[in-house]
Amino acid sequence: MHSIPLRRRLFLWFFIAAFFIIAPLLVFYTAGYTWNQKKGIVELNGTLIVDTAPQGASIILNGTPIQQKSPVTIKNLASGTYNIRLNMDSRHSWEKTLSVSSGDVTFANDITLWLSTQPTEFMSGTYKSMAMSPSGRYIAGIRPKQNGLSLVFTELLSKQETLADLPRASNNGAPTLVWSDDSAAVLVQFENHASYLVSRKRPDHAVELPIGIFHWENGVLIGTVSGKMYSYDPATDVTKQNPLPKNVVDLSGSLQIIQATGTQAESMVDLTRPSVQYELPEGNWHFDASPDNRVTLRNGFDWILFDPRGVNTQKNHFSSDEAPIAFTSRDETMLLSWHEGELWLSSSQTQSSDLLIRKGEPIVGAIWHTSGKDVFFATRHSVFVLELDSRNGRIETELAQFADIQGMGYLRGQLYISGTRDGEQGIWILSVD
Repeated sequence: MHSIPLRRRLFLWFFIAAFFIIAPLLVFYTAGYTWNQKKGIVELNGTLIVDTAPQGASIILNGTPIQQKSPVTIKNLASGTYNIRLNMDSRHSWEKTLSVSSGDVTFANDITLWLSTQPTEFMSGTYKSMAMSPSGRYIAGIRPKQNGLSLVFTELLSKQETLADLPRASNNGAPTLVWSDDSAAVLVQFENHASYLVSRKRPDHAVELPIGIFHWENGVLIGTVSGKMYSYDPATDVTKQNPLPKNVVDLSGSLQIIQATGTQAESMVDLTRPSVQYELPEGNWHFDASPDNRVTLRNGFDWILFDPRGVNTQKNHFSSDEAPIAFTSRDETMLLSWHEGELWLSSSQTQSSDLLIRKGEPIVGAIWHTSGKDVFFATRHSVFVLELDSRNGRIETELAQFADIQGMGYLRGQLYISGTRDGEQGIWILSVD
């Protein structure tokens, strides 16, 4: 009887040992486990989901291209940090480092790859300031002329212009333009509190307003003028003025801003709830239009927003050069505000304000993308888009450069920018989606 040679026996035992070593590893791997070399342990893998708009982006993971393009689900990733770079022809790249945790799914989705294009001139002309109507159909712009200023209404589809002269308007500085909610009229406000109201349907009838502080409420201009409540309805051309009660600085419904006799101290009271009172910071406070039915107070560049269900405790206090820009999603309203070189985000749920970005030059305007996940903003010389996802830092992408920018608006995938570029002044279109 012949014995099995030692070499064959060792070979057999080698395969048996290899089976008992490899088989459990295969079972663990197919079950989603892997050996983490950094930690020196066997742990459950993580998953990374990548999706972009538009789809079809090339993906580079930790410097290594992967075969699939977005959207893709990448399974069996060991826990750790991964640098993700997304590329697509004619679009700006996206890059961020995200953490993948054991047994969890990390999402790199809802990512917009912005078009990499150059602005094209939409309309020529010099503008000191501009604002797009809430309907998105019109642009209002202030254009200097030889003896003053004109307000220009431009219909975007036809490019038809309608001019309204602003008598005795100062050519110094850039006035603020505030559209009514129904896009029917524009309030033109100068830094010295001189104001004009211009109806889009009656541009030849620019109303020079008395010196005061004004805002829109349901298509009617409301303000305070020399101890009186002032209102003007552009639809009917009717003006009303009613004296304010004693010690009352401003009022809105059941709310009043009152000033203590013999002092400059102001507070807000609710006549339906006398126990609700809030002492206001030093200043000259007035009610302003509210973006989400909250109570809005303004003192120059200083703003306070109250939740009417809890006036004493729930408030946002921030600085902004213009009225905050709102984006409402479900039960939350988010507000964009900017002052000098800072861009801020406030939330109606948390009643807090977060600094989004700080630039070395003044921010001249900001506007929401329709997704609510990204924000366009402009400084004096550049246009940017900022992704609000704060994981490992927000991604800021420069979209275009200008010699000077006065303002901008957004509509259907295009930015409308008032500024100077390549020696030409006018309103420019920049395709971004």
